[in-house]
Amino acid sequence: MSTRFARQGWEPDDASEYKHPDLARPAMEAVGIDVFATARAAGLPIEVVRSKKCPQNYYSLVLVE
Repeated sequence: MSTRFARQGWEPDDASEYKHPDLARPAMEAVGIDVFATARAAGLPIEVVRSKKCPQNYYSLVLVE
């Protein structure tokens, strides 16, 4: 996996290094969800983080079949 996170040592470079690769789920952006528009439509605060001093908001989404 070649991502900026892998280059910074935040995740394995190879999917085989994950403990449960079969349980991995794609990121919202990877499946075409506009996270910024979705958060704003839900009334949640979200802005681009331009420095370490900027407040950060973390959001996730659970989809159930």
